[in-house]
Amino acid sequence: MSDTVEKLSGTWNGKQFSVKKVWGKNARWDGHTITDEELEKLCNGEIIEFEATSGRTGNTYTAKLRINDLTFTNEETGETVPYVGLEFIMNNKEKYNGTWNGKEASFNKVFGGHTITQEEADKLFAGEVIEFETNFKGVNRTSKVKLGERDPYGICITFA
Repeated sequence: MSDTVEKLSGTWNGKQFSVKKVWGKNARWDGHTITDEELEKLCNGEIIEFEATSGRTGNTYTAKLRINDLTFTNEETGETVPYVGLEFIMNNKEKYNGTWNGKEASFNKVFGGHTITQEEADKLFAGEVIEFETNFKGVNRTSKVKLGERDPYGICITFA
């Protein structure tokens, strides 16, 4: 088996970029192969969409991608490096923004089918654990959650 990852290259807003030809491959899904037509759309600043499967939950969703100016942060050195690459656009997900443990943080307003209230969000930013009913893959349960740091997601809601 080869370790070589096939890439596609193009120009967006006068800037060269290179991306993996297969996006989103995970243990539950073989990923999406970006077509020549989709690459052309990306180069023209358009958004491409396709059905995808979450590696974390196994749920299907409509993935939306575009080329954009992005920043990579080296967690060891704190150095940031700008680059042009594929940006995953979160589908119509409203977020709460605030500070947690002295760091800027944001998370989706909906988690496991539950819409997090402002009061609950304030508790999460304050480092508290909150509890509510969730539904993952058709299974209802009471979940206790808090904010935490997880690679590669950064600060996000985690189970307490």
